[in-house]
Amino acid sequence: MGDRVQLTAPLSDLKLANRELGTVEGIGQDGRMSLKMDGGRPGDRVVELNSAKHPHLDHGYAVTSHSSQGQTADRVLIHVDTELGAKDLLNN
Repeated sequence: MGDRVQLTAPLSDLKLANRELGTVEGIGQDGRMSLKMDGGRPGDRVVELNSAKHPHLDHGYAVTSHSSQGQTADRVLIHVDTELGAKDLLNN
């Protein structure tokens, strides 16, 4: 519990978009997962999904810049090699 996950396919029946992030709150004996979805507001929604029916999950601790487009973040970490010409990019 507490693992961050990212959906890798939309779940229209649960009104969840591709690349949405959430936190695992529990996993039942039957494989049902309880996910608290990110939303940036108190009382974010909790959804339950059947992991056998909806296996499209990935770790959500680090995401690519492409999959994070359109999301809001309080902090962002970036790993850039400053020895290969990126000094001006980082300093500007």
